Amino acid sequence: MYLIGIGHRSDHGKDTLANVMVSTLQESGLRVKKIPWAWKLKDICYQLYAHFGLREPEFYETPEGRSVRNVKLPDINLTPVEIWIKVGTPAIRDNVWDSTWVDYLRLSNESKTYDVIVAPDTRFYNEIDVCDYTIKLTNPRIPNREGESVDEILKNYNGWHFNMENDTTLGDLEAKGRMLATLLLKQPRLLALLR
Repeated sequence: MYLIGIGHRSDHGKDTLANVMVSTLQESGLRVKKIPWAWKLKDICYQLYAHFGLREPEFYETPEGRSVRNVKLPDINLTPVEIWIKVGTPAIRDNVWDSTWVDYLRLSNESKTYDVIVAPDTRFYNEIDVCDYTIKLTNPRIPNREGESVDEILKNYNGWHFNMENDTTLGDLEAKGRMLATLLLKQPRLLALLR
């Protein structure tokens, strides 16, 4: 499996870039899927806190869901993002096993059925360490997230394979994503998967 990580700050266009790259790589015949590192975390949180109004992970990928990620759920007085961070990092990453989410993504049966996985929420060093290729996407028009966040962990990391700016239009970002995916198809490890 070839793993592409896109990082690192919230709301900079990582999911859009990932979707374009997945589509372009699939056109080559590769089995490709976008799977966030935090997908299983969000699924577990949904199972634990749905009775407080937390929705399924897919909901928060929609425009409606994105608009309420940082709205407090009244009965628990936490936002969805705060729940994910508190369960994902202090509860599990810091106190059980720091590679829980990395190992789940890399070793789950679902992941093993793909040639390429694009993880659009790369925010931790141990996620970077297992990626074959990393992309830092920056949108200078978006302010840094306020409140509880894990966006700052990689702020001083300079080892990205590719740095991309999302500073113009959606069409421009999509064109950059297609170009990058096409360039990646020339890498020996991906070429080997095509044969």
